[in-house]
Amino acid sequence: MKNWRINLIFFLILIFGAAIIGRLAFIQIVKGDYYTALANGLHKFFAEIEGERGEIYLQDKNGDLYLLAANTEEPFVYASPIEVKDKENVALALEKILDINHDLLLEKLENNSLYIEIKNNLSEEEMSGLIDLNIKGIYLAQKSTRYYPQQSLAAQLVGFLGGEGTGQYGLEEYYDDLLQGERLVYEGKIFSDFTASEKESRGSDIVLTIDYNIQFEAEKLLEAYKGK
Repeated sequence: MKNWRINLIFFLILIFGAAIIGRLAFIQIVKGDYYTALANGLHKFFAEIEGERGEIYLQDKNGDLYLLAANTEEPFVYASPIEVKDKENVALALEKILDINHDLLLEKLENNSLYIEIKNNLSEEEMSGLIDLNIKGIYLAQKSTRYYPQQSLAAQLVGFLGGEGTGQYGLEEYYDDLLQGERLVYEGKIFSDFTASEKESRGSDIVLTIDYNIQFEAEKLLEAYKGK
């Protein structure tokens, strides 16, 4: 009788073990791809990224081109709040480097998301300080921003780019659809992972028939006349 009970318990253990092994095999082999994709999805975020905007040029009588509206890479810092462990101390550390109110930083870090921007257009000192901190969940990246190499030259004609990335006044507004790059939806673990091909989804360039030298001299004469 005693051996019969021991054999029954051993038999049940074997069945239970076989069931566990079978379930693990089902999850890892049969459903492995599904659960891998599901796990990766939990650690990804989705962000809309503007393709690089087309540039605007003036030219002279020789056909030489002069940049009137161009793009440059601007460093910025963002957080993945769910990765940040000690949010209070991280906010204190970032406050000293970025000169942003502690409460505002803490509010951003307590956001239950994978991606939130903290500050744009970082200085060399700010970037160096963030690199030295090396905090998990705080990342540096680059994004395209608009600038005007000729400063005030033909400024009223060109217009400018608004905060939402759309043209305001002048050529920037009139040809906004042409200049705008393709809007992309980026899926990834960190913002800086998006590929070069995505960065290259840019808008069309515009070359004006206005002569650079004539425009420059005309504005110079107007300024001199105003000064009289």
